[in-house]
Amino acid sequence: MSGALRRGWPAAVALVGLCAIWELVVRLSGVDPHVLPAPSEIALSAWSDRASLLQSTWTTAWEGMAGFVLGIAVALPFSASVAASRTLDRAVMPLLIISQAIPLIAIGPLFLIWFGFGSLSKVLIVAVLAVFPIVVAAARGLRDADPAQQRMAASLGASRWWILVHVTGAGAAPSLFSGIRISAAYVLGSAATAEYLGSRGGLGIYLMAAQSGFRTDLVFAAAAVLTVGTLLLLWLVGVAERLLIPSTRRGMTQ
Repeated sequence: MSGALRRGWPAAVALVGLCAIWELVVRLSGVDPHVLPAPSEIALSAWSDRASLLQSTWTTAWEGMAGFVLGIAVALPFSASVAASRTLDRAVMPLLIISQAIPLIAIGPLFLIWFGFGSLSKVLIVAVLAVFPIVVAAARGLRDADPAQQRMAASLGASRWWILVHVTGAGAAPSLFSGIRISAAYVLGSAATAEYLGSRGGLGIYLMAAQSGFRTDLVFAAAAVLTVGTLLLLWLVGVAERLLIPSTRRGMTQ
């Protein structure tokens, strides 16, 4: 059995068991489907409304992934700068902390006013929320790089760029991916929440419409899509980490 299957089958069995218990409880108790629909009813409703659900999913996935990639692109140079300068660290980190302390319900309307109800405002909101954990984790990894290895590479004639990429960056890569995983865990949820505050489409609007129509089954369906999408994104980040960091790949196969 491969490492992935060995790690994943207990969670899969637990999920199937939970759904089975959920189905039995709903069927045997006779609870109102508007309050708690059975998993089978949720699946049937999602399939019946698949066109609208898929279109909304695509919108949210695009906004979430675009914001996630933008956040990584912004966080990487920030991380290097913060790790290299204590003064910059003391100047920038409080601003990043403030950006995380402000609730999304407070900054969301501002982004909508500034950038409109289209995808741009959602992409920027996700990017702002994604930057902080990546910068913190990557900067810590860069600071913890072994100075002896850096001096040895320099003494052998390596350029500063080579040292940054192959020595300092390689040592900081596990920390960097830890920050990326944290960001990946909530980019789709953040995009949907931003849509809920105001948008032309996406799962946030889909959830609002389902809630307004008392379609609890479709609310569960949208929540399930967001959950599956987040798990898929976390899996892709894990694949990228194993491909780029050989030590991680060896550890995952044990």
